[in-house]
Amino acid sequence: MRRRRAAFLGLALLIGAGSVAAADRLPTDWDVLLHPEAGEPLLVGSIALGPAADGWTYNLTFREAPFSNHFLSMRPFQCISAPPKLQCHLPYPYEKHQWIGRDDLGDLEYDLLFLVKQADEFGINFWNGRYYRLMWDGNRIVGEAAAADMDILASKPDEGVYRPIAEADLQAIEPSATPFPRIEIRPAAGD
Repeated sequence: MRRRRAAFLGLALLIGAGSVAAADRLPTDWDVLLHPEAGEPLLVGSIALGPAADGWTYNLTFREAPFSNHFLSMRPFQCISAPPKLQCHLPYPYEKHQWIGRDDLGDLEYDLLFLVKQADEFGINFWNGRYYRLMWDGNRIVGEAAAADMDILASKPDEGVYRPIAEADLQAIEPSATPFPRIEIRPAAGD
């Protein structure tokens, strides 16, 4: 009887371990959508995932449309028109690992930095940044926009610091204060 119970327990542990591993098998292709306060979400990019130790590597590619080219404050930006504002992607210029895990989406957050400006303004202000705090929500990743002063990125971070924007640098904002208050990353249709 004891042997049978031990064998049953071992089989249950193996089955349980298999279901945990199966739960971490994610689709390869994902869509990146920005959600306005009202209306339909806007497909802005795609992510390809690959397996890595304790998580996944990723490659984020932004779509050509809905972005348009703008030369602001002596730099080129890719911006989305959301009258009366523009939301412009701010590429993170320093080292990242291009890796995500079940408890760590920080590299991806840094690939999704934006600046917001009035469409009729000449330049762009780095203090008017948007940082999406990402988290898993079942089989998708979601995030809410927070305001952040992106001037912190003007200087290279200290050696070994890969994420210089701290939680204390983020401020809650009203959804109406930004063109796209939410982001969603979900498996691509058919994957």
